[in-house]
Amino acid sequence: CLERLAAVPPENAQQAVDVAWGRRTLAQQTASSGTYTDFLAALGMLEEAAGGANALEGADLALWLQLCARRPEAESRAKAVTRLNQIRNQRDLTSEETAVLAYIHHTEGKWQEAQDLMIDLLAKNPNNTSYMTTYINWLLERKDFSDAAAWIRKLDPNSVDAVRFACILLTQQGKAQDARNRLKSFVPKRIDEVTAAQIMEELGSYDKRF
Repeated sequence: CLERLAAVPPENAQQAVDVAWGRRTLAQQTASSGTYTDFLAALGMLEEAAGGANALEGADLALWLQLCARRPEAESRAKAVTRLNQIRNQRDLTSEETAVLAYIHHTEGKWQEAQDLMIDLLAKNPNNTSYMTTYINWLLERKDFSDAAAWIRKLDPNSVDAVRFACILLTQQGKAQDARNRLKSFVPKRIDEVTAAQIMEELGSYDKRF
């Protein structure tokens, strides 16, 4: 169905939007196989429609950058960095583009560069929970407990993310019993039993007693 939709010659603006959506979704599905061949095929779909990688813009450009950034090989990530540097020479990066660059730096172990970008991003988007949870995940990976705790306090205390991160933080600090009690205190008023079980399972990666 997606292949047929992506092949439709659009006759009006709405059809053009629908076809572009179909092409992006097809590209995502193709790249999701994880093979390098399918990754290149996905990029090709986007580039061909735009008339080349440098002509990509909007949602197509955002997807192209994400696909490149999340590849395991450095060569593909370098494509995204090169394109982002070209864009930065022409205009300021959008928040979404900055997030992609920060992700690449984090993946490649360039922590200072990734952290600088994320702090700037969060200063400009203080209510963006997606950026905030990404940064908290990174801090917890690095066992930067004090900074992680400070950012966790900025989340809605009733949110699943706040509960999950607080429990992970306690478990990483060797306070598994406190994490267990904290998690149980939120069930079922703030989170349901299925969500609690999922969090419990995740905590098992830090402490086998879970």
